[in-house]
Amino acid sequence: MEQKKYTDIVRLGHQTTEGVLREGDHIIIQEKLEGANASFRYDEETNSIRAFSRNMELHEEENLHGFFQWTQQLPKEEIVAGMVYFGEWLNPHKIKYPQYEKQYILFDMYDTVACEYVDFAIVEKEAQRLGLHHLA
Repeated sequence: MEQKKYTDIVRLGHQTTEGVLREGDHIIIQEKLEGANASFRYDEETNSIRAFSRNMELHEEENLHGFFQWTQQLPKEEIVAGMVYFGEWLNPHKIKYPQYEKQYILFDMYDTVACEYVDFAIVEKEAQRLGLHHLA
């Protein structure tokens, strides 16, 4: 199973973004949180949840400050197969979020079958169903 990296964020006002938005495009603006980009997905072959930082697959030793262990506590049977869950793992960085430290904030999901990011309403419903925090 190949790691799916989160899409590069388009920054408006730079010459490379000219023509990126078209009339009728639907965009979602979310707060940028100071944490670690992290994702997870259910692997049907191994019947396990696999966890990733921005650049690598995680395991017991390389665990992104506890993110790997957190994912292993998720109910496997409730994680949608074929979906990659993207979020921010909040750790103490320059900006501190004491009420959310060591918590996962879901901000997007990618459907590996359809090869596209899902509608944000699905992200919100999935966060609620799994009891995850999300940015509204």
